[in-house]
Amino acid sequence: MEDEIIEDNEVTRCICENQDYPGPPIVEDGAEDLSEDAGSLFIQCDQCSVWQHGGCVGIMDDTMTPENYYCEQCRPDFHELKENSLG
Repeated sequence: MEDEIIEDNEVTRCICENQDYPGPPIVEDGAEDLSEDAGSLFIQCDQCSVWQHGGCVGIMDDTMTPENYYCEQCRPDFHELKENSLG
């Protein structure tokens, strides 16, 4: 019997609709001082395994990472989407 090779299909489906992190949100009264790591932090949904940009979902560094994370599609009650005047 041959060993099965399971290929992990990593999917990034972020609320920003971009594959690459678009950068920190622009706030109307000036840019927020964010960690350099905000753009490199990804978080994975514990239910559907999709990856999202930490900065897009308000998780700016490792200390803010919850023990369990669920994306906006799996647990919309955990997310409050906000828009500023720039969209």
